[in-house]
Amino acid sequence: MRIFFSVCSILLSFLSFAQKAKLTFKAGHGATVVFQKLSADNKFMVSVDRDKIAVLWDVASGNQVGKFENVMGADFTADSKGLYIVTDKAEVLQFDLTGRLTQRMAATKAYSNGNVNVYDVRGKDDILLVGFAIHRIDNGKIINTTAEQEKSSDRRTYSAVANKVAAYQGYQLGNIIIYDANTGNEEKRIPHGLTEYGLDIAFSADAKLVLAADKKAVKIAEVQTGKIIRTYAGTTQLYGATLSTDG
Repeated sequence: MRIFFSVCSILLSFLSFAQKAKLTFKAGHGATVVFQKLSADNKFMVSVDRDKIAVLWDVASGNQVGKFENVMGADFTADSKGLYIVTDKAEVLQFDLTGRLTQRMAATKAYSNGNVNVYDVRGKDDILLVGFAIHRIDNGKIINTTAEQEKSSDRRTYSAVANKVAAYQGYQLGNIIIYDANTGNEEKRIPHGLTEYGLDIAFSADAKLVLAADKKAVKIAEVQTGKIIRTYAGTTQLYGATLSTDG
């Protein structure tokens, strides 16, 4: 009798686990997801995979509510009511959350060897790091595009606090380059000593620190002094790194 109840208990636990597992695997992507963004109101998420498919998700239900093709980058608008999509033709499109196209902006000069470089899309800041220039958006139009910066960067990111862009240079170059986001002018080069292709670059919340990572190590530098203050070497291959909001 005890064995019977034990078997039943195990079976019920397994079925319960299986049901929960099914809820977590929902149709959407057929390839590896390379990045995702959450809307400011935490109600929606957009994810993009290696096949350039973007999927819009309802966070509360976990359901897919939209899908877009030929996508290289995506983020929500500042009011969380729309979505910026950067296509593989370097067009910047704006959709509402029903999937209706509301704005088509002029294509940016974003090509490198025939490919579109989408480094960062910041809907809440109305800024796009597409190609090798800094683009600003106002009322659905690109209103300012800086001159192109150094074209040898692997990764780029933006800080609204400091209004600066940081770019990662890998291989023999080995620099973090800091730009003014309004003018695109270079302000500083910080040698980081990393030799591999750029994996991640990120500012701290207060923009006083900047992180650079390749697959082997992570370096953290002070933006003002350019001094490397932390080095973390991975015992296995690294796949991503960032700084926590509290620094």
